[in-house]
Formats: sequence, structure tokens, C-alpha cells
Amino acid sequence: MEPCIRDTALLYFLAEVKKTDGNDYPSASLYQLFVALQGQIRLSDPSVNLLTQPTYAKCRKVLDSVMKKRSAEGLGAASRRRAEPISSLEENILWERAVIGSDNPPKLLDTMVYLNGIHFALRGGKEHRNLRLNKNPQITGPYIDSELHKRYILYKEDISKTNSGGIKDKKYKIVKAYENIEYPDRCIVTLFEKYKRLCPKDEVDAFYFNPLVNYTTDQCFCKVPVGHNILQKTVKRLCTAVGGKRTNHSLRASTATRLYQAGVEEQLICETTGA
Repeated sequence: MEPCIRDTALLYFLAEVKKTDGNDYPSASLYQLFVALQGQIRLSDPSVNLLTQPTYAKCRKVLDSVMKKRSAEGLGAASRRRAEPISSLEENILWERAVIGSDNPPKLLDTMVYLNGIHFALRGGKEHRNLRLNKNPQITGPYIDSELHKRYILYKEDISKTNSGGIKDKKYKIVKAYENIEYPDRCIVTLFEKYKRLCPKDEVDAFYFNPLVNYTTDQCFCKVPVGHNILQKTVKRLCTAVGGKRTNHSLRASTATRLYQAGVEEQLICETTGA
């Protein structure tokens, strides 16, 4: 098929495609369809790149427009459970009301769940539960960005994760979380350092550990990992202060929504969220 004809066909497809029940696809799902189509096309023509080549600029423009429209309608890059994102204003309320922070071990634990979910777009309790702090960790650092002169920690998705992406090429996401210079007490880099220092040093295959009742300045958490069910309910419990339907999936939805609002390109958003 000629590229210009393909571009036009994709343009109409993106504008008109519906789910089997007649409803619109959320923006993230629409993007996944687009990437899947590219995978199918490249089986016969590996040179095609719908995401970057100027030939397909029109269909990308339509994709961008439709995705933003769906996002405005509440069909953005939400999770499969369509969890409601947490706005930056609502997050500020959590900090100001000391719902999250580092005053004590339980609160520091909750805050690490929240910050990891927001910065690394983690999916629900299971993905949090599969994190490791000491043995083959997915989160490492701090490192120094030589260009920005800022510290960051690095998340690398577990390479053993099952790839169910079908025909699309699945890339394991790598995400940097930079220090918060404006609000040091809310900085994920600083809080990650503090949390790791206060956790067991043994190579226990977990990231989140239960707080000690009788903790010290050097040891605040025991060797027993936090259970999946507790992690799954963490965000719902924290967000009672701001109301709405909130789950751990809201963290990933929040990441995508904030990136959209910041004008980040859809491809990078999907790479960050693993969509």
C-alpha cells in the first residue's frame, strides 16, 4: 500500500473506530491499537514507522486530537479499572494534611508506595508487591544527571515480567525520578534514601516491609514483607482525605494524566506508563 493511502486510511480508522459495544476507546487503548497496527504493517514492511515518519504526520495529528478529546471526556489513559486520577492539587492536600510524609515508619511506608506509583506508573498492588529493595532491585540510585545537575533514582521494569502485548513490540520501561528541589521534604530521591537506610539489609525478596512498633533511629522496619492485600488498599485508604474512587491504579492514571497536561508526546507517555 502506498504510504499516502495508508496515512489516509489510518486517519479515518482512528477517527471512527469503536469498541464492540459501540463505545469509544480510552485514549491509551486507542494508542495501543495504533502501535499494534504498526506491528502488523511492519511484518511485511519493516521500514514503516508510524510514530516518527513525516509521511504519517496527518494520522498522528488525528490520534493526538482524539486522545486529548477522550482524555477531556474522562476517557484518558486511565487503567482498566478506570480509576480516577489524583490531581496535583489533591496530592498537595495529602502532603499538607500530613497524610503522607516521613514523620514515622508507617507514614514513610505509605509515602513510598504513593511516590513509587506516581513516578514509575506502577499497576496496582501486585506490581508493588513484586518490587525488590536489596536483591536484584528495580529501583536504584541516586545518580547524578550531568546535564541537569540533579539527582535521580532509576526504575527498570523487571525483565521477567510476562509480555502479553501480542503483535506489538514490548519495550521494558526505564524511568527516571528526579529530586524535588522546590519541596525537599517531598523529594522521592531523599525519601528513597531514608527508607532504604531504615529497612533490613538482608537480601529479602521484597521492597515494602512492615514497620516496627519499637523502632530506632537506625532500624524502622522488620524483615516481614507487607502483604499484597495491604498494598492493594493503600491508596484507597490514603485518599479518603480527598474523596472519589481511588485505588492503586489511580497512581498510574495520575502519571499519564499529568504527562498529558504537561504536553509530553503520547509515545513517551506510553513508554513511561507501560501502556
